[in-house]
Amino acid sequence: MIAPISEQLRDLMIQSQKDKLVLFPGELEFTKEDLGIKKVGSKLVKDREEAPSLLNWMIRSGKLMTDVGE
Repeated sequence: MIAPISEQLRDLMIQSQKDKLVLFPGELEFTKEDLGIKKVGSKLVKDREEAPSLLNWMIRSGKLMTDVGE
């Protein structure tokens, strides 16, 4: 889970040129920010060399709950 999100997902989003990649509606969805991608002009490009970690995405998307700050 500490490993970065797959480069294949990042490449798929860039190829599709959509702001959201939906693999399973409501269950497995990624925004461009989730994958470390930004829009430059009308094209999507990688914002950073490596995608964020899977753990980061799981916490931000609510798939993994934490008790930090409660």
